[in-house]
Amino acid sequence: MLPPMKFFILLLLINTIISKINIKKMKLKKLSILTITIALIVACDATPKKKETKNIDKSVEVVEKKEVQTNTTTTRFVELTGYFVKNDITFDNTYEFVAVSNQKDFDANFGIAKTMDNEVTPLDFEKFNIVAILVKPSNQKNEIKIDTYTANNGKMLVGFSNKLGEEQSFTSGELLLFKIPKAITNIDFVSGSLTVNIKVN
Repeated sequence: MLPPMKFFILLLLINTIISKINIKKMKLKKLSILTITIALIVACDATPKKKETKNIDKSVEVVEKKEVQTNTTTTRFVELTGYFVKNDITFDNTYEFVAVSNQKDFDANFGIAKTMDNEVTPLDFEKFNIVAILVKPSNQKNEIKIDTYTANNGKMLVGFSNKLGEEQSFTSGELLLFKIPKAITNIDFVSGSLTVNIKVN
């Protein structure tokens, strides 16, 4: 909307122009109506378009944030440390995969390996199950690396690779323990051409 001073000056200019018109051809009443009409047109010209634009921008911003929050849902990989695999596990293949859902089954397969330098990750079987990737013992060092870790509708895909190191003077295996949500009931382990599926009870 125009400031009061500019609006007043505009009205004076309009009246000056009107005074020069042949008043005999127009009645005073018509002149007054013309003046009011022009004034209304000028006053209505400044509509609050800026405010409307801000409202639209805010709506777009809220939608974008919701989309980002929806798309950023991920499954976090939580590795367990401070445990070892017991010797009574037999290996029919290079890799063995174990999933346990309670403390009794966990203790039957794994033990605590607490040292001065490591930390023993606490277990929480009320919220998580525990899964293990085991490498058959050999005189060559092994290092398991997780390459893919995704979950969808109760199913999980775990892609991994095994880096072979130098030869050792003793025989040892490799263990990778991690937590998975209770909602996961089916896991595919994939490494190269190898694919192994296990059920989680």
